[in-house]
Formats: sequence, structure tokens, C-alpha cells
Amino acid sequence: MSQYTTLTTADGDLDPQFGLEGRVSVLIPGAKSTIAQCIVEGPDDNLYVTASIEPSNNIREFTPAVVCLHKNGAINEAFGNKGIVIQRFTPQLGVRMQQIHFLEDGTETRNHLCAVDNTNDINVLIRLHINGRLDETFGEKGLLKVILPAPLSDSPEQMPTSQASSDIGASGTSTVANGKIYLAKHVYMAGLIADIGIITRLNADGSLDLSFNKTGYVAVAHGYWANTTINDIFVQNGKITVCGSLYKRDTSQHYGMLARLNDDGTLDQTFAENGFALVPEATFDRLTQYAEDSILAAGSTLSPAQGVLACFTKEGQLDQKFNGGKILYQSDTERGAIRFHDVGIVQEKIIVAGKLIPNAGLHS
Repeated sequence: MSQYTTLTTADGDLDPQFGLEGRVSVLIPGAKSTIAQCIVEGPDDNLYVTASIEPSNNIREFTPAVVCLHKNGAINEAFGNKGIVIQRFTPQLGVRMQQIHFLEDGTETRNHLCAVDNTNDINVLIRLHINGRLDETFGEKGLLKVILPAPLSDSPEQMPTSQASSDIGASGTSTVANGKIYLAKHVYMAGLIADIGIITRLNADGSLDLSFNKTGYVAVAHGYWANTTINDIFVQNGKITVCGSLYKRDTSQHYGMLARLNDDGTLDQTFAENGFALVPEATFDRLTQYAEDSILAAGSTLSPAQGVLACFTKEGQLDQKFNGGKILYQSDTERGAIRFHDVGIVQEKIIVAGKLIPNAGLHS
């Protein structure tokens, strides 16, 4: 089977200069079927498409792959094996591609493929040279399974080490900034009786960055009986902002959550209220820079589902320059419920992407 890529011109028509009338279909040798996960333009102006090769028998045992295309859609045969890299693991793991990042390491740019191992529910990193060759100086010959020590060392301001559990799951969320690799996980912490989001920071060589909370990882916790999830990580001006959700189990209250950390992993107490900005009955999925000192979060309300955009200053207050300092809610009661899952800014225009959940009798 093939993975399928399409480019359009500015007016929405297919770009005739890309592939065959704006479309490219890539056959991956030996693959029964593939799922394209993301597409990124690299610093070399090539297009990198990550994919997960579907297994023929075990639904969890996916194999990661990446394809490199020139800007015109032609396969870059100088990359990997005639434009394709397939990375199988021994023993076979269920690794599904999530994201691709480019990291400057000395004088060379390297590809970081961020994935989730569905079999063991952990984060997996693959590092390639820009030509597709495995960078064997990273992890174990180019491959790294991110497994934190147990018991976890907790955030020093919030909970004692003895209360942490090592029941860890991977979310797949990651980013690269200032030569560091950031990953999101969740962990059940028995002392808090809650599932807690964990941020891990790695050095460029894959080792834990011990300048970050003295351990390389930190819990984004909001107290007892309070579940936190992390859906995105944004690094700006020496601050680490994460977004997701907070659920207070003792009061059954849901919140969209932004939390901000200092570069050393401590909570930024100058941001909103003790480091947390909360929006009732919502969840946030994606962050993007809005201005030099403000950040835009996209998400949804819970019920009825509406798209949500909220812009926060560096102090964690709603930015008066965006929608008059108010949260923007987007609904379409005639057609159905709306959820925002992604946001970006192009030529001073905000573009959001998400899902329309149609009313009964309508098609999305």
C-alpha cells in the first residue's frame, strides 16, 4: 500500500508542479498498508513524511518509516534506501510515528523521529543523519526508549519522593528547543491519588538533562485528587508552557489548563495563579506564539462542544489585544458541535483545524 501526499496552490487548487497533478503516492516495499502521521518541511527544503506500517496480524505491532521528497514531489533517492527509511525493532515493538523534529547538534542537523511504543506504552526516539542514516551516537545505535527511574523523583515543591508510583504511560507529545528534547508522559501517583502529567527534558545525546528539576523530569501536579494531562509543549523566552486539562476528582470539575515552568523545572509562580491558568469546562490541545510575550491556546468546551481560543500574556492573564481580553468560543448549532485541535498563525491570520461533529441526520 502507499502513503498519499497532496499540495495545493494559494487559491486552493492542486499544485500542478508537485508530483502528478498535485499528488504523490509512495509505495513502501513489503508494506501491507501504511498510515501517514505527519509531514514537515526540513531545513534542507525537502519534505519529510513519517508513517506507520500496519502489521498483517498484530494490530499493536506497527513499524515506523519516513519518506523524503523533493519540493516537486520526487523521491529524494539520496535519503536512506532510495528515499525511504524503515526502522524495525528487535524484539518487534508496536511503534507508531507521531512527530518529526530537526535538531542542530554541533555543525550538523539531525532528524529526531518521536514515536510511541504501543506494546509497552513508552516514548521512543529515533535519530537520523540528514541523509537518513541512523545516528549511532544517540541512545542505543540511534534508538532510544525513554524509561524513567522508579520510583519517580517528584516536583520538590509539591510532593515527597516516597509517594510516587512508576505506572507510566506515553502521550507522544514532544518538542525540540534550544538543543533540548522535551517529552510528555503521564504517571499515576499514589500519594496524590491522581494521574499526573510528566515533562521529561533530554540533552541532544539523549541523556536526561539534570539541570531540569535535578532529575531531567518534573511532575505538573495540581494537588490531591487532581488529574492533569499534557497535550502540547511550547518553549519561549526561557519558559516552558504546557497545555491540556485538569480534572478535580473530589469536586468533578473539569478545566482547560495552561501551566508554566521555569527553565530549571520549577513552577513559574508569576504565571496566573501559582503557575496555572484554568478555563472551566474545557480542554486545550495546542499552543502557538501570538506575540513576543503572549501565547494562544486552542481547544474545546466539553458539552456542548465549542471551539475555544484563549490568548494569555506572560503573566498568565487574558491578553487584551486578542478579542478584547475575552475567550473566543466558536459554535455552529445548525450543523453540529465543533472542536479545535490545532492552531497556527500565517501572515497575521489565525488558522484553526479541528472537527465538526454533525447533528443527527447530517454528514461531517
